[in-house]
Amino acid sequence: MPQNRLTRQTVKIGFFTLLAILILYLGITYLKGLSIAGLSKTYYVSMNDVTGVNVATRVFVNGYKVGSVRKIEYDYAHNGKAVLTLTLDPKVQLPQGTTVQVAQTLLSGAIVNLLLPALETGAYLHAKDTIPMSTERSAMSLEQLQSEFVPRISATLSRMDSVLLQANTILSNPNIEPTLADVRQSAQHINASSAQLQRSLSSLPKIMERIDHTSANVESFASRLDSLRLQETISNLESTSRELKSFTQRLNQSNGTVGRLLNEDGLYNRIDSVTTSLDALIRDIKANPKKYVKLSLF
Repeated sequence: MPQNRLTRQTVKIGFFTLLAILILYLGITYLKGLSIAGLSKTYYVSMNDVTGVNVATRVFVNGYKVGSVRKIEYDYAHNGKAVLTLTLDPKVQLPQGTTVQVAQTLLSGAIVNLLLPALETGAYLHAKDTIPMSTERSAMSLEQLQSEFVPRISATLSRMDSVLLQANTILSNPNIEPTLADVRQSAQHINASSAQLQRSLSSLPKIMERIDHTSANVESFASRLDSLRLQETISNLESTSRELKSFTQRLNQSNGTVGRLLNEDGLYNRIDSVTTSLDALIRDIKANPKKYVKLSLF
């Protein structure tokens, strides 16, 4: 049992090691821009000068990447020319008359362009055919690019140096420190205000909950108010109003005692005369009590 288990573990380790090597190979091949053997077409190019061209240099057709340079070999038998091995997408069809042109770029180095003929005859190149170099003038060489862009870059760097010098002068100004302090203080105030606003916003759900609760209470009160017997109350008020009106009408009539008192001047005058006489009598009694009350002593 232990030996079988050890053999099984050894097989697993070997399998995963081979798998890791395969993945590593495919990854390196992908990163280098090379096509996997068996999944590409191979073509050859004979060149006098391969300056800037390296293994994994990209190959384009009308600006679209279709492959890369897989190998560069020096051909000693043919006047020292170099032979490039190109691996292209197997779906690419190159018509007869296709030529190769090497163009230089300032940032990414050389690229290989496949120039398709303007008129196609219907015949196509086969795999492992040699593609001739183009007689057309290629893009600027690396030296030309350097001679054109280096002065511009130098001028740009000079302007940048001037800007940095001015910035250094501004930063070395003694008045800049108080300004920066004010800016920092303003930033602190902004941060404090932001924190306070955040706290206020955090309490907003509670406020909304209270508003919802208050709204529910108002709705409940409105429903209870609707359920009150308002019609009966209004009827009672109307009845009371009619009774008060009837009482007022009876007061205005001269049939009753109160009505005659309010409406007949003679009755009022007699009552007033009696009241006046009674008042005079009370005063006279107070002034002359002996006149009305006689006391006898033993």
